[in-house]
Amino acid sequence: MKKIVLAAMMMIVGLTTGYSQEQEIDPSKPTNLYSGAGIELGAVGKDKVARLSAMFSWNPKNLLLSELPFKVSPEGKMQAGNLRLRYFNVPYLDYSKTFGAFGLSVDAFIPVGNADGGRITVAPGAVLGLIASEKFSMFPIASYLYTSKSRFQKIEGDHEMHGAQFELMMVYSSGNFYARTSPKYKLYDFKSGTESCSVDLMFGWTVGKHWIGAYAKKEFGKGKICPQNELSLIYTFYF
Repeated sequence: MKKIVLAAMMMIVGLTTGYSQEQEIDPSKPTNLYSGAGIELGAVGKDKVARLSAMFSWNPKNLLLSELPFKVSPEGKMQAGNLRLRYFNVPYLDYSKTFGAFGLSVDAFIPVGNADGGRITVAPGAVLGLIASEKFSMFPIASYLYTSKSRFQKIEGDHEMHGAQFELMMVYSSGNFYARTSPKYKLYDFKSGTESCSVDLMFGWTVGKHWIGAYAKKEFGKGKICPQNELSLIYTFYF
């Protein structure tokens, strides 16, 4: 497990480059786009998880993010989770105004193993930046949500699902510290009403181009969705 994490991180750092970022790093707002690489270590449900991430921003308005988790079950079996690919475009950005940002994104999860059910999900959406003060801001996010059938499991009654998800990201930042909480609602299928709710909390500190923090999520499922709580530590290096 340790060898896989170290090798993958070396590959990510070696391959990820982006536009020059001599300005001060401020990761508190999701509409601030930077190149970087990170690792997240923690637990999802009963599994131990190491999640590797890489971000490539070729200018201040565009970013491509990738994440790949490796999960270890209580029995000691390791397998890869879903590969995440997310594209961000931020055509408008002016934090001096109440309506401080507008962005578009496409968020996709692609199974590379059967650890996460083997379903492809694609969620195109939009985010608004509402600046209440220098320290407090909110970012409502709305997305359409497509979920495929399972690629690796035969499930009775399994079918493609079309739904939506809504998230309200609330951020407090002061100096090099920021904290973020995000209640989220997912309606996986308009027809069956399969849904889930979650609340997460993230906080951490920026030191130069380094960010160190912690993340926790509580999920509430309904229907066929199995809730999985998360707890982890995160390190990110920005280039």
